[in-house]
Amino acid sequence: MKQQPLDFIHIGLGKCASTYLQNVFNSDPDFNLFDLANIVALSVEKSREGANPKDFSDVTISMDPSILSYAHKFNVSSAEGFTFVSEQAHYENILSLYKVSAHFLGKSQLSLKVLLMIRNPVEWIRAAHEQSIKEGGFGSYGEYYEKEKTYLENSLNIKEIINEYANYFDVFTLSADQLRSEPDDFWELFSKNLDVGVPKKEIREQVSQNKLAVNASLKGRRHKLAMLNKFSSAKNNSLRGLEDYFALIPEEAHMSLKLSEHEKWSNRRIVEFATPEQLDTLTAHFEDIDDTEFTRTYIDQHMKDHLLINFIEPLEKSDLVPRKLIDTYLDSINTALI
Repeated sequence: MKQQPLDFIHIGLGKCASTYLQNVFNSDPDFNLFDLANIVALSVEKSREGANPKDFSDVTISMDPSILSYAHKFNVSSAEGFTFVSEQAHYENILSLYKVSAHFLGKSQLSLKVLLMIRNPVEWIRAAHEQSIKEGGFGSYGEYYEKEKTYLENSLNIKEIINEYANYFDVFTLSADQLRSEPDDFWELFSKNLDVGVPKKEIREQVSQNKLAVNASLKGRRHKLAMLNKFSSAKNNSLRGLEDYFALIPEEAHMSLKLSEHEKWSNRRIVEFATPEQLDTLTAHFEDIDDTEFTRTYIDQHMKDHLLINFIEPLEKSDLVPRKLIDTYLDSINTALI
């Protein structure tokens, strides 16, 4: 019988097939996906406060064995929140989050192994900009990059993540790009190193067909969502300024404001699922945006140097990410350099 209740803990990175993996584990009867949202919330809260893990040397996080499902062969947990911050107001806390989450999870003694997923770092940066649009933003890539450069660097500092988690765990780094291009090889590495079975192929394929389950890319529609978000933001700001309206009928006014704030989610779903004709009709009267310029992904020399040291170098010390993939990452970094 295992001393630790979980076979492994998947800690992210965000934007690296987390949603897909969680849906696979949830759908396969051999796997029990255990929720560690309480530890995620505690880690995020303390990292926002700038807490020092040494301040929690006596922390105890226990798990009642009865809440695990022994009817399943493998008990696992998955939460990108251990290494990923999507709320812009808390971007500055990302390095602290690595330290605090590793400490709390290590003290919990729930497992001996963690899974860290990575992907092409330039693609990750592109996806981070897209995620900002999905969450209601409307800035171009250039605007986003200049504003969030430090956050992007810290988010792709896998050297720091590995170093912090290695204090408590065996860290296994696998590539979401290999999962996409060579799934059989990926799942073989997954099974061998994490000492669990391979999720059933029919389940993996079924999940792959679900756009919501894989958090699909917007592809050429990113600028369309930005247009809708920009309009919704302007409308929301105008609504907030209607002082007479709020004074005369506050209940209705606050309900209108709540609906207006919810618009970013309806905007996202429209752009994800509408036909091209429906989308063109909806955005025809908005200010035209050059999609190529709006989404063009690039990095500067400082970012390149950072990625070579803090992203590529740790991968080169591992035998889990194929050399050919690392070479494609290097090519992408060089191509994106301006």
